[in-house]
Amino acid sequence: MRTPRWTPEAGTRVLVERLGATAEQTLLGHLAAGRVHASAMVDGPYTEVVGCIGRCDAAAFLRDGTADHLAYWPRSWAARSLGHIGDEDAAAALVGVFADPHWRVRMAAARALEDDDGHVQRAADRALAHV
Repeated sequence: MRTPRWTPEAGTRVLVERLGATAEQTLLGHLAAGRVHASAMVDGPYTEVVGCIGRCDAAAFLRDGTADHLAYWPRSWAARSLGHIGDEDAAAALVGVFADPHWRVRMAAARALEDDDGHVQRAADRALAHV
């Protein structure tokens, strides 16, 4: 049997299966908002989260997570993953991400709010109205 190819969406699903949607959403919300110190990502409770949502790119970050030039990546991955959860709470968690100083994190948040589901679109509209 072939192992399914990893995608950001697949990584998000793995986290939901392991942690539950509520716990994962809380962790991703904190991560996307920049409330998690690099040490907690490199050697702490967020190591698994960063590994699942960043996959191969996360390996470089986890090797040298204190490097300033890499600090925006986990925030970007978390914003993208919140979009894969696709509910109103996840969209609301993205509101603060639009104030992030790095363009890539803001771009990930904007892309995360693009979805064909009407519930997600309405949540995104409400979230963007607050920005």
